[in-house]
Amino acid sequence: MPTFITTTPNQSIAPVLALFLSLAAGGCAPEEDFEADLEETLDEVDETQIDEIDEVALDGNALLTATSFPGLTDPTILCTGTINDGYGIMRYCRNRSIYSDNTNVRKAIILIHGSNSNARTQYYDPTILAAQSEGVNLSETDIIAIQFFQPKSNPTAAEQAIYDQWEDDGYYLWPSGWRWGYPSSTDPGRSSFDVVDHIIGQLMDHRPNLDNIVVAGQSAGGQFVDRYSVFNNASTPGVGVRYWVANPGSYFWHTSARPDSTAGCSTYNNYHRGFANRGSYPYVASKSSAWVTDNALDRDIFWTSGELDTGDNGNPNCGDLAQGNSRNDRWENHRQHINDVCLADGRSSWFCLFHTARHIEIPGAEHGYADSLASAEGREILFD
Repeated sequence: MPTFITTTPNQSIAPVLALFLSLAAGGCAPEEDFEADLEETLDEVDETQIDEIDEVALDGNALLTATSFPGLTDPTILCTGTINDGYGIMRYCRNRSIYSDNTNVRKAIILIHGSNSNARTQYYDPTILAAQSEGVNLSETDIIAIQFFQPKSNPTAAEQAIYDQWEDDGYYLWPSGWRWGYPSSTDPGRSSFDVVDHIIGQLMDHRPNLDNIVVAGQSAGGQFVDRYSVFNNASTPGVGVRYWVANPGSYFWHTSARPDSTAGCSTYNNYHRGFANRGSYPYVASKSSAWVTDNALDRDIFWTSGELDTGDNGNPNCGDLAQGNSRNDRWENHRQHINDVCLADGRSSWFCLFHTARHIEIPGAEHGYADSLASAEGREILFD
């Protein structure tokens, strides 16, 4: 696997130039090659490296009376591990429990899925396969994929009964705002961002030799990671944290300026797209704008867009369109925005140039996680 050089806030920015130049020569593997023989490959995984891929494990002492969740892709093929943060429970896939001590693990990857996506079949399983193909030692690497249960807006009576059963079993249910840190509909005191804080806290408690954490999200998950990367204050002394924002429908902007018209769009700068009117999101409401902007410039964040991800996010809000007409346009405009914010913050032009190079376009890639994960750029961000 090629060397992937990044910086921390206290390191020279020069290595980012090497990164930028090395990625310019990168390519994108065909999606069909990436997805071929997935189940067969997973069956062949070394059992000494991966624990309990398919085994039901009640990490958080959860009940498992509900076995399907309407509205998800593959609604009956669910992650079997459970997260229990003391307030509610969630399903997650993992190659070992986050609640058990392990001295071998050096790296953890936390995956945030897209809208209505299945964390297991669309994120966890393909990432395990990709890790194997890259020679990643999974006895030293945690792969964690969270499942956010978001009920349909207009469920049938039968579907509502299933949702009610999940709630009765103590599970968090989420409105669509989970991707921006909104509170759970079953516990308004808990943000979706609190769940990732909990996971990171467990990793810090149970992985004494942990060196690095990667929080990666695609599409709606990319929106999640874009906001979480700058608003969280999870404590990780001695452990580096990287964030991968892939193909989000919109970005958080640090000023009220926008590249396209905001006429007739009074809400364009409200949170989740800007700093205004954050009161409905208690997790982010108390954070100062200066602190958040510093995080955008100082933290290890990569923003990627597929070259062919030219959709407009389905039925875009006027606030999305103020950032650009398509997802790829918004990524390009956000790259310029971060550069402008960087220069306005008094950083050197060289720092801002190389920091802006953390916006990476993946050649030939469309919108899906499969394309991002199949790419050389995506794999280096995730696995190095």
